[in-house]
Amino acid sequence: MALDWVYAPYWLYFPAMPLSGYAGTYYRHPTGTHYGEYIAWDESYYSFYYTIECNEGDKGFLFCRGDDGADRYYDMWLYSWGPELYHFDASLQGMQASKTVTLNPKITQEEAKALSLALQPSRERSFANQTARLDSSAYDLDHPEPYLYEKSGPGFILRIEGTGYRLKQAP
Repeated sequence: MALDWVYAPYWLYFPAMPLSGYAGTYYRHPTGTHYGEYIAWDESYYSFYYTIECNEGDKGFLFCRGDDGADRYYDMWLYSWGPELYHFDASLQGMQASKTVTLNPKITQEEAKALSLALQPSRERSFANQTARLDSSAYDLDHPEPYLYEKSGPGFILRIEGTGYRLKQAP
């Protein structure tokens, strides 16, 4: 799985990822449901669970071996409106990949949001996974915003479920 963004998040916590790394770089990631959280460049905070699944391949019949599943690569984009998860399977014949979605429209939306707020966030490409949990006292925890991202297609379901929080308003 790779973490990626248009503008660098202020803070992130993904226990299943390495302690440090680079955006857009794939790292081995265990299958199953995992926890993640981050503060986006606009200071919105997301806390969520995401699921990584394995492509097992096909079962054999009688004395014939089944086909191994293709390697599956996941990209999690950390947007200011919440995380989104994409994947592609690399076939064993020539490692040709077929992407499930195109990312360019999302990048344009994120850049448009930054421009509308007259912000010029950093485009930092490295990350340091935080070992301690965030002090969330600056966020309005009394007004959570439920978050759900789900995409499905032949042989896959991508799902992220969690909560978004905004900064507390100044009195």
